[in-house]
Amino acid sequence: MMTSRRGTRIRVAALAAVCAAALLLSGCSTLFPPARPHSTTSKPTGEKVEPALQPFYSQVLHWQACAGGFQCADARAPMDWKDPGKASIKLALIRHVASGTPIGSLLVNPGVRAHRGSTS
Repeated sequence: MMTSRRGTRIRVAALAAVCAAALLLSGCSTLFPPARPHSTTSKPTGEKVEPALQPFYSQVLHWQACAGGFQCADARAPMDWKDPGKASIKLALIRHVASGTPIGSLLVNPGVRAHRGSTS
């Protein structure tokens, strides 16, 4: 009975030593390649659109670093999508690059926030 307990202790100690060595060596490993640098340009998707909308869909956005680790760019959009030649507006965009595998973009427009203390 003493032999089996001693054998069990030896096996547990050996397993713990192997796990500790594997954990220490994992910090020295280069199994995972470094993250790809993120592009600073967003290129058009090549969608087929009406000629009047083509200037908006063919934009190349040039992202630049801005506060808090975000990236900022400007894009032009028509004021009226039904009459895109009439007038356009410059939109200020901000993004935070995904830390994992990117699956797409999430665009958010919070709109105009009403002032809560307003009495009018």
